Amino acid sequence: MTEKVADKAAGVNGVKDCRVVVDDNRMLVAVDPANSNVNEEELKKAVQKEVKPLVKKYNLQVEVDNGMFNSVRNIDNDIRNGVDNGIIRTNINSLYESIDENVNRKDR
Repeated sequence: MTEKVADKAAGVNGVKDCRVVVDDNRMLVAVDPANSNVNEEELKKAVQKEVKPLVKKYNLQVEVDNGMFNSVRNIDNDIRNGVDNGIIRTNINSLYESIDENVNRKDR
């Protein structure tokens, strides 16, 4: 499922690369933009529109951010390389905590 979503998102104009992580009912699509002067909000909406039909049972979140992309790529690589689940769980929890903090900060 995550590979299908990543492939679909990577096909959106302006996306250089994409990685996806799922945690319970949340799906995070982390986008590495093709260039630094991209309109992040427009790219985020384009990716959401493209992948939304594939992720009906998940709460979809798209992030266009190089740091976020690198974190999700590292988690994805750890999963593929068989790294201990405890380490992966800790990294996923930290990732979502930072996302939730940023959302709360923006809402203030």
